[in-house]
Amino acid sequence: MATIKDVARLAGVSTATVSFVINGTKNVAPDTKAKVQQAVDELNFRMNYFASNIRGKKSGTVALVVPDMKNLFFVDVAIELEKHLREAKYNLIVVNSDENVEIEKSQIDNLINHSIEGLILAPTDPDETYLSTMLPPDFPFIFFDRVPKYPFPVDCVLSDSVAGAKSAVDYLISLGHRKIAMINGNGKMTATVDREAGYIKSLEENGIPVDRSLIFYGDNTGRETGYECMKEISKIPDVTAVFAINNPLVLGAIRYLNETGKKIPSDYSIIAFDDLQWMSLVDPSISCVKQNIEEIGARLAEILLMRLARGGADDVSRVVTRVPTTLIRRASCCMIKK
Repeated sequence: MATIKDVARLAGVSTATVSFVINGTKNVAPDTKAKVQQAVDELNFRMNYFASNIRGKKSGTVALVVPDMKNLFFVDVAIELEKHLREAKYNLIVVNSDENVEIEKSQIDNLINHSIEGLILAPTDPDETYLSTMLPPDFPFIFFDRVPKYPFPVDCVLSDSVAGAKSAVDYLISLGHRKIAMINGNGKMTATVDREAGYIKSLEENGIPVDRSLIFYGDNTGRETGYECMKEISKIPDVTAVFAINNPLVLGAIRYLNETGKKIPSDYSIIAFDDLQWMSLVDPSISCVKQNIEEIGARLAEILLMRLARGGADDVSRVVTRVPTTLIRRASCCMIKK
């Protein structure tokens, strides 16, 4: 990462002049200003606001960047996380990347420029290498819900999706279902990869051949793709149960079934990952794999606060924490008719 000294050397000016130009704290001759700006652009320089905060007064603010604020799972985690951070005298900013890596980059850039002290990120893409040049050295941050491919180890907190998905499909099999479709999300993300692995593991351990034509891919945010996936599933003979990997996808599936007069669970048993309040209130109530929101929020806060206390860099090994899930049996699943 370029430093202010690198900019000064390339522009042929003092570091003080570079600071005056960047911060607008003193008038600088137009030609000098242009040289500094050209050097800033060539070196892709950014002020290390984190280091400035360490030297001066800290902001007391950390940020959570999530990919989809319409997904209430992320909202619930943010509420739980904020509670723990508030107790530690930190403020939390929550921003939405809308599953778009360019928006994610822009949001993080703005947050760093507004002097956040730490960052929790649910990444939009497995390749998050840009963070190594965007974030200041030793900046305290952790990943949440998704484990990216990254050039150095960083803490991550997420649900144990393999075990959770396996428990859902095991339950359907225990009810006699054998032809079970899966509505999956973006195939690149940790949760979708892990939940597909859990689905397959359950089938294999129960002696049921894996039929990949029963795995349908939508996106992680879309009720519309859940609707379209369910539409395709309905064309396949003898499917009796459906496992959807998140709440937006299961909502889309339910909407399709309602519009076409299909009944849950007599036509299709339905089970989903996530347990949101609406799932226990609709008729029939929706069976699900409950993620432990309280523990996820507590672990995120605990790890980030530890990194903040140690200034970001330390000798503690970075780990991936997989929080156990719980199977919730409700009325949307039934014993298959013989």
